[in-house]
Amino acid sequence: ISKKATAETSGQKDSKTKDPSEKDCINWKSKGKCRKLATCPYRHDPKLQELALSKRKRKNDASAPKSRTQEKKDKLATKESQPLSIRIFGLAYDTTPTELRKFLHDCGPIV
Repeated sequence: ISKKATAETSGQKDSKTKDPSEKDCINWKSKGKCRKLATCPYRHDPKLQELALSKRKRKNDASAPKSRTQEKKDKLATKESQPLSIRIFGLAYDTTPTELRKFLHDCGPIV
């Protein structure tokens, strides 16, 4: 008989598996909140919630380093705009630059 089978028959639990009420809820531990609070089988320790919320507050604090996306946005806001270059394919051979300028006049000045 295997160890698992003997543990089941004797009413003992395997030492590696814990009862869910003995484990911390991963959402509670990392986010400080749990959508299934009333029905969640895991433990919801108030100390863990305070710790998670303080970490999130520090992360969102203005003194904390900016995220990469925020750095990119700031860089784009301060960057000087450069003229846009486009390539147009599939034009008829008899299309003239005057016709193109007339067609694209709403796009701004064409160099």
